[in-house]
Amino acid sequence: MKFYSLMDFRGITVVKHSAVVFLSISVLVGCEGDKDQVAREKIEAIKQIVATRNQEDIDVYSVQPLLPDNLNRCIVQMTENKAKLDAIQVDYAETQTVQSSDTHTLYSMISYQLTACKDATQSQRD
Repeated sequence: MKFYSLMDFRGITVVKHSAVVFLSISVLVGCEGDKDQVAREKIEAIKQIVATRNQEDIDVYSVQPLLPDNLNRCIVQMTENKAKLDAIQVDYAETQTVQSSDTHTLYSMISYQLTACKDATQSQRD
């Protein structure tokens, strides 16, 4: 009878270990979803800033095209956005959001705007 009780005890231990492993895996899989959501939210915030910047450029260029202050502000904002996106790409590299074509397009757009603002600033100096 004792031997049977001992086997029951070992069986429960195996079940406990299995449950712990299952819960651990569940938590890790849940974290991946959370990381993707966080990355998506951060990238959406950058998209909003870039969209606002684009609208400001259109409004400003129609009235006062290429003022040095506007170009300097563009350079600062695009440099900050590029740095934020670089950090997101490092911190959340394995997420689908960072690997998506939309994120790559956003990165290209930011790089293009930064280059355009720097070129325009250089043209004004010449």
